[in-house]
Amino acid sequence: MEVWVGAAMQISGVKSVRERFTVTVGNRNISELNIRLKKTSGTDPLGVKISKSDETIIEQGAIPANSITTGYDWIKYQFSGSKQLLNGQTYFLTFIAPTTSTYEAYPIRQGGSYNFPPTTYFSDGVAEYTSDGTNWKGWKQWGVDNRREQNLQYYFK
Repeated sequence: MEVWVGAAMQISGVKSVRERFTVTVGNRNISELNIRLKKTSGTDPLGVKISKSDETIIEQGAIPANSITTGYDWIKYQFSGSKQLLNGQTYFLTFIAPTTSTYEAYPIRQGGSYNFPPTTYFSDGVAEYTSDGTNWKGWKQWGVDNRREQNLQYYFK
């Protein structure tokens, strides 16, 4: 529906972003992640982690800083092997970076409040952020914190 370009959140130190999603259309095999974000500063890699809601890690790795541009772009992360996401399971797709590097991501709005049908957007997830490394909440946009109508710009293959 719309991207919240004015509401980018930083990924640096305790500041992090994630997508919380539940698989609802049967088991899915994935081997690649693509995420739209940018590098603001630094040379440290961007950390990527996919975990179950019980914190069991499915995949953990890093995207080299030199493969991420300083303008918003699609960045690919190849998994160490094929991973299976199970129907009914909730997962967290989390991005982290050391304090010496900064990345930014902004979400895309789902559109349900504008009567877009759920088949036109991803309704099984929500983009979240933390500014203290512990407490996660929905995005902040238009002066409202903890919004629950947005997703990170990402997709699996």
